[in-house]
Amino acid sequence: MGKLPNSKTSVLFLYLNDEMIISMDATEAQIKKALVAFAVEKTLLNLGEPVYQKVAKTLKDDYACFIPDCYDHPEYLKRILAAEPYKK
Repeated sequence: MGKLPNSKTSVLFLYLNDEMIISMDATEAQIKKALVAFAVEKTLLNLGEPVYQKVAKTLKDDYACFIPDCYDHPEYLKRILAAEPYKK
């Protein structure tokens, strides 16, 4: 994914039961990175907790990174998933 300029900032609010629990300034790129990380984590967890754990461990062990880093390095995730058949 392409990098976006970090000059734009947004305010991110997280609500739980109509009560604001988090408010923070974030750039557009940071928000997109968080959303992509959430989508990747959700997808891996839908495949099963062992799949999620194995991918997270391989990212850490082989690339010294974590799931959010796949936004900047999608090739890491692609290599891991291509090397192992992840089926439900």
